[in-house]
Amino acid sequence: MAIHRFIHTTLISLLVAGMVACGGTQLAGGGIGGTGISQGPITGFGSIFVNGVEFNTNNATIIKDGLPVTQKDLKVGMIVTVSGNIATSTSGTAATVTYAKELQGPITAITLPNTLTVLGQEVNVDNFTKIEVTGVSSAGIANLNLQDTVEVSGFPAVNGAIRATYIEVKPPSADVELTGFVSASANKVVTIGTQAVDISAINPLVTPVLGEYVEVKGVLSGTILQASSFDAKSRSLESTNADKAELQGLVNSVNSSTEFLINGQAVQTSSQTNFNGGTADDINVGQWLEVEGSLANGVLIAATVTFEDDISLEGNVAALNGNSISLDGYPGISIEVNDVLTDGSTNPHGIGDHVKIRGRKLSSSCGTAVCLLATELESTTISGATPMELQGPLEAFDPAAGTITVLGITIDTSPIQSFSGTGITDATSFFNTVKIGDLIDTTGSQVGGAITWQAIELND
Repeated sequence: MAIHRFIHTTLISLLVAGMVACGGTQLAGGGIGGTGISQGPITGFGSIFVNGVEFNTNNATIIKDGLPVTQKDLKVGMIVTVSGNIATSTSGTAATVTYAKELQGPITAITLPNTLTVLGQEVNVDNFTKIEVTGVSSAGIANLNLQDTVEVSGFPAVNGAIRATYIEVKPPSADVELTGFVSASANKVVTIGTQAVDISAINPLVTPVLGEYVEVKGVLSGTILQASSFDAKSRSLESTNADKAELQGLVNSVNSSTEFLINGQAVQTSSQTNFNGGTADDINVGQWLEVEGSLANGVLIAATVTFEDDISLEGNVAALNGNSISLDGYPGISIEVNDVLTDGSTNPHGIGDHVKIRGRKLSSSCGTAVCLLATELESTTISGATPMELQGPLEAFDPAAGTITVLGITIDTSPIQSFSGTGITDATSFFNTVKIGDLIDTTGSQVGGAITWQAIELND
């Protein structure tokens, strides 16, 4: 694990140095809301929807992989950077829309329910991933095949894995593209993930740095990628100041209780920051967050931080089955842990261990009613009663019976004395306020197999 720690430390230093050196460009003014920049996956079209904002693209310049294109060349799930102005929380006008894929190449391994290997990179698929296969509607990982050439857009994790938001099967091609972190370099051969890259044809010859995030283009020669270009890359917002800034991505590092990096972009929180689906203490390396605020001197000042991985479970490990675990007290829930530790560290767990897990639902089946993908796992030591937590979207509720259902688990709220949330003080105000899809956090304890739920909160 020493090399992972070295890569992680080097990456943090490079990202910080890059932000200081790059400076960026200031956006042009205009619009009711002022200058704006937004980076995240496309969620819809009318013009283009990113991070909940519909951007008018009538006069926008649209760039895809370095070339001008039209809006019809963009797809739902592709991660783009939109600059222009943001008039309101839901509308804006785009000056430029920029898209660049994370990688393109053949699939060399498929590990169900949610992992691919492409050019030596682990690609994780979940219910947020849009998969496009010609002739297949609502395609999933089961519609992908070994040696399919795929284009992948997503968020890179520090350990080299990619959280895919978009995958498209493309015509077979010898040309490949790869972005990732340099994990080794010797004799003009660079390793990115597990992919060997021969950079001997690059002129002038580059000097790779361990932990550097790079983009490589070239062709495959057997299992070796013969590079025709090799460039340092960044996913930061690349702007200095903006009245409104919005960003989705994975946390690269946590520097203090109020400062962290996401996609190489410095973020600062304060006592005024609103947290949805978690707290400041829950922010860890590898977490998927959406941050909204403003840019000042290259730093994103966060007004709101939303946890995209907003499902939480706490309890004791009841069973292990390969990459899957289940927890005592949560029947029907299976948790995949194959990409759980996105900072590259290890955190062993065994039957009976007490764990805290944060993650998200998988659309594919893993043999049980609910399949989750863990993105963070913390093993802790406890004494006495076992702490329990269940946080997830509300699936059903019955005020008359006093029950709620979260992740297939039905909870009788009648013994619960503590109800909280905006405008909520008791069971009556709770049931009068909640709606399907609301994020609910329930905590309690377990003694001798019996669970007592003690508090319930509506995360708004």
